[in-house]
Amino acid sequence: SKSELSSMRNVAGEIEGATFAISKAVSLAYEKLYLHYDYYGIEMWATKSWKANLKGTKAYQDFFEEQKDKIDVEFIHVRAHSGIKYNERADELAKEAL
Repeated sequence: SKSELSSMRNVAGEIEGATFAISKAVSLAYEKLYLHYDYYGIEMWATKSWKANLKGTKAYQDFFEEQKDKIDVEFIHVRAHSGIKYNERADELAKEAL
């Protein structure tokens, strides 16, 4: 639930952003999505490299499992808080959305 994600603070915005991007790309029938992220959990939970212990992270992991055959997601890590223009903007928008 969104209220549980809110309690996860910064991780919630990362999960919501990744979920939105994947959903939008699938709805537009894209074959591939280059998903840039700065929090490793976005890739690690999706690929099940990390165990999802919380309801919100488990829901994200389940969501990705349902979507992975519909679109090829290439995860691309970028350094957080390093002045990368669009990464900084994405962080701002995620915080505003919550």
